[in-house]
Amino acid sequence: MAIDSADQQFLPAELSDLIESLQLRVDTARPLTTLASSTMERAAFPLSLEDGRCLKGRVVRTESEAVRIEALARYLDRDHFPAVVGRRGRALLLDWVDGEPIAGEGQTPAFFEAC
Repeated sequence: MAIDSADQQFLPAELSDLIESLQLRVDTARPLTTLASSTMERAAFPLSLEDGRCLKGRVVRTESEAVRIEALARYLDRDHFPAVVGRRGRALLLDWVDGEPIAGEGQTPAFFEAC
């Protein structure tokens, strides 16, 4: 795995191990979020590969959660949901989906209910 040491220092070991097991060559990586939310523990990282692809590395709370995500992803429409590229323990690699995070003023529970 070719990750700059400054980038690699924040990647969880499980995610680094998954990347290495798939023999992926990472050009750049950065934290998207490493903070737990009020409802789940999570970490996410955009990974730019040397072959030009971009993946999202995720580490979820439990291995069983990762297994469920991997199983459910098989049934989702690839036009709207990312494919799971690989899973190892609590770590997942998914196709990257461009977009903006849902956050900001006015996005209250009522806002989400209306959506």
